[in-house]
Amino acid sequence: MLADERTDMQCARVDGGARDRSAGPIDAAPTAAVAAGLMRRRRSSAGTAAKRTRLRDMMGGVAELIVVTGPPGAGKTTVARALSSMFEPSALVAGDAFFAFIDQGYLAPWTSEAHQQNEVVVDAAAAAAGRLAVGGYTVTYDGVIGPWFVDAFVAATGLAAVHYVVLLPPEPTCVERVRARVGHGFADLDATRHMYQDFAAAAVDARHLIASTDGAESIATRILQRVQDGAALWPTHTP
Repeated sequence: MLADERTDMQCARVDGGARDRSAGPIDAAPTAAVAAGLMRRRRSSAGTAAKRTRLRDMMGGVAELIVVTGPPGAGKTTVARALSSMFEPSALVAGDAFFAFIDQGYLAPWTSEAHQQNEVVVDAAAAAAGRLAVGGYTVTYDGVIGPWFVDAFVAATGLAAVHYVVLLPPEPTCVERVRARVGHGFADLDATRHMYQDFAAAAVDARHLIASTDGAESIATRILQRVQDGAALWPTHTP
């Protein structure tokens, strides 16, 4: 039962009890309205459940893995956190955390020398995210996965497909957000601009792109709708 349904039923019982103690007759109209509302919610819930069943079939019978990506300052972390809270059970995988496992020989991931390191680390993060999805968790992955690398990421997850969403607000917004960070491990404005241009030049299909400065909850809700509709699947055609 949905949380809203329980609340409506509790309100109806409380309201009904108050009317029972009064001298006046019980008005049937509010009760009918509550019942109609419950039926609409149940139909909506059933439709969502059917969509998720179809998606799980497309994903090989496992839970979804949703990649929330974009350049630094795009809002990935706050949006990914809001999105993950919309599922249960869920897992939130921070791709950047895997770079911290490198003890000696670490290279800044945005440099050209770090290509091999980035491949190894992202493969490890993708494998972990995929295993969580196979285990039944809806996984939200927060990390920089450019369109030029997403096929390798999907292969490393072991899944048939992932949901892939690029956050790309205006460049000045991303730069200013990075500039205003306090206590964050990344604050390189030149690298921010460079990575932004990489994403902007990749010509991401509109169904994978959200170019908005809306709040995290609003953007997470838009991503949720695309996940439910299967609109952001990568690759588009799954086995």
